[in-house]
Parts: sequence; C-alpha cells; structure tokens
Amino acid sequence: MFPLFKGVFPLYQWSMRSKIFRWYKILNNIDKQINTATFEELEKFSKELKELDVEIQEETKVPLSYMGEYYDLMVHLELIQNKIESKSNQIQINY
Repeated sequence: MFPLFKGVFPLYQWSMRSKIFRWYKILNNIDKQINTATFEELEKFSKELKELDVEIQEETKVPLSYMGEYYDLMVHLELIQNKIESKSNQIQINY
C-alpha cells in the first residue's frame, strides 16, 4: 500500500504542472507570431488570450502550492496581451 501512496503525489504534481505548461505552450505560440502578424491575426490572438484568461481564472482551481506558478502565468499572459495591443496600435498608426 505504501508504494501506491508514494506514487500518487508525483502523479498529482505532474498533473498540475502539465496544466500550467499547456497554457504556457499556447502563450509561447502566440508570442512567436506577434511580430509578423497582421491586424486581423492580432485581433484573433487577443480573443484567444481573453478566452484563455477566463479558462484559467474562472474554470480552473489551482492549489495554494502552485500559486507561484499560477501568478507567473497570469503576469506572462498580461505581458503578451500588452505586446499584442502595442503591435495593433503600431499597425493602426502606420495606416
């Protein structure tokens, strides 16, 4: 019975971290495309990030032990949103 309990905690850790890493993968993919994106693509990215923000904040419960990683993710999400807004404004000014 003890080996079973010994394996449960690492499985739980992996489950929580994989959730956070999945969200980071989405952020990273969007971040890589911002500099070459059109205005329409930037609007699409902004919408995706808003949906991701809702998913993260309202639909997902994160235990206290992972709040550091959770808040890091939220800061990075806001950073990418700001990059999109900045790039959108730059494109609008050029037109």
